[in-house]
Amino acid sequence: MAKKVTIQDVAKAANVSIATVSRVLNNPQAVKNGTRLRVQQAFGEVGYGAAAPSMVLSASAPDETEAQSKPSHTILAILPELRNPFYADVLDGIISKADFRGYETVLYRAKVARYSLEELRELVEAIHACGVLTLGKISTPKDLEELNRYVPVVQCAEFEKECGLPYVSIDDYGAAKSVMQLLLEKGRRRIALLNGPLQYKYAVERERGYFDALQGAGIERDDSLVIHQPVSEFDLALSSASRLLSLPERPDAIFAVSDVMAVASVRAIHRANLQVPEDIAVVGFDDTYIAQMCEPSLTTVRQRGSQMGAYATEILLDMVAGVQVANQQILMDVDLLVREST
Repeated sequence: MAKKVTIQDVAKAANVSIATVSRVLNNPQAVKNGTRLRVQQAFGEVGYGAAAPSMVLSASAPDETEAQSKPSHTILAILPELRNPFYADVLDGIISKADFRGYETVLYRAKVARYSLEELRELVEAIHACGVLTLGKISTPKDLEELNRYVPVVQCAEFEKECGLPYVSIDDYGAAKSVMQLLLEKGRRRIALLNGPLQYKYAVERERGYFDALQGAGIERDDSLVIHQPVSEFDLALSSASRLLSLPERPDAIFAVSDVMAVASVRAIHRANLQVPEDIAVVGFDDTYIAQMCEPSLTTVRQRGSQMGAYATEILLDMVAGVQVANQQILMDVDLLVREST
């Protein structure tokens, strides 16, 4: 039986990282001559690719030798859900930047909360991707760092603090505190939080900003005013907002961590024959297209999703090309847009 050979074998033989081997395969002109020759020599030594056309490739290596002989111009973007319009904005920036640089983008919606390193590599190899963008929490920091030794990885929007990988995101804590400050200045004291699941950094940080702002204003914490949703989905948010309105003492404001949740809250308030903002103020997050379509128009936090996606893609493609860049960890500015709902 023929020996199974993987990229790891090549990297070990050449005494380089897996990412360097990947660059030699996908973008050899970006690798120094000496390093490239050493890797190419290792191909022959271990019997990889064209040097051993009869070999059997393991699940840890690309499926087709011919595909590996050609530079890959495909990046993989892994996102947690499709229903939130914010991700549409981010993906627009990713795809536009990739197109401009001559790369194709393959989108993959994560089907589970956590992927193993082996599963992640199988995803990469299935499309022969030369780089990965993660838009949600898809694995452990350790496995993401290991994946980055195989192909370059950049985190976008959601990121692991414990991970040493590049990311482009926002200061969720500061943004949440600015929302709360606005509502407090307008005299709101019983402020509800319609939040996402606490497995995500954005949900943890926005909730922390929410509670810290209440504490700073001398308002006692009331956990009955906080609801966590598994996804940013309209009907689910409509039900959650209705629950808040049915409390013995209803809120006088709702801070929703997405525009979808905020618009659903406005609908629930109207169904209860209440007025926005006279009875209950509403603030959303993202400034997606539905924020201005809402009646009344929605006060929200603008995070520039398209620019975020484009910036993360630029960093990733520079890494794919072998450009020596600093480990960029960037928090972009946001704006609080005050409209009719407050």
